[in-house]
Amino acid sequence: DNATAMQNGSFGVVGYKTGSSIYLGTTNKAIEQTWQSSAWEYATPTDLKYWPDGKMDFYAYFPYSENGATFAESTSNDGTVMTINNATGNQDVLFASAINQNYQERVPLTFHHAFSKINSVNIKVELNDVDVVVSKVEFINTQSSANSQILVNRSGKAKYGNSTGSSCGTTLNDAETISTTSNSSGYTVWSNSNNKYILATNGT
Repeated sequence: DNATAMQNGSFGVVGYKTGSSIYLGTTNKAIEQTWQSSAWEYATPTDLKYWPDGKMDFYAYFPYSENGATFAESTSNDGTVMTINNATGNQDVLFASAINQNYQERVPLTFHHAFSKINSVNIKVELNDVDVVVSKVEFINTQSSANSQILVNRSGKAKYGNSTGSSCGTTLNDAETISTTSNSSGYTVWSNSNNKYILATNGT
């Protein structure tokens, strides 16, 4: 599951003084957090900072990489705060935000999926004596892979930027004929064997 996958990896987080400048991390590098026995801890202990006066805003992404995301100088407007880069659509990407937080020892983060994944398409013919010929399955208005960015704004909503990949679908080598007599339980005409995720969300 996702919790186990995260614990086997790490995530990046930055913190802002609410409505102001970046305080934890920098504009081109988040602070790496790793799972250590029973809790998330700083991968580099010297990255730890004292909580400043006032409230804080936090933005995070998974999986972590040195150049995995860039961040705005401040959160004083409603523009993009976190840009998650190199999202090619071939792995799960998670993002989180915690806004207007008072001091606490550990800030709770709820991660959301940036992508959706369709494992298979199953077609079943309900009517008697009807054959359906399927030659192609395609998902429109989305993409199966992309040289894309995930843009997260101040309130934690996400959208996609500069998607350039191909549409998500497949043409069957041999058209499949599906009928009630040949397969009463339905027939899988497309499966996501390449573990591709699709770009399919514009919010949390």
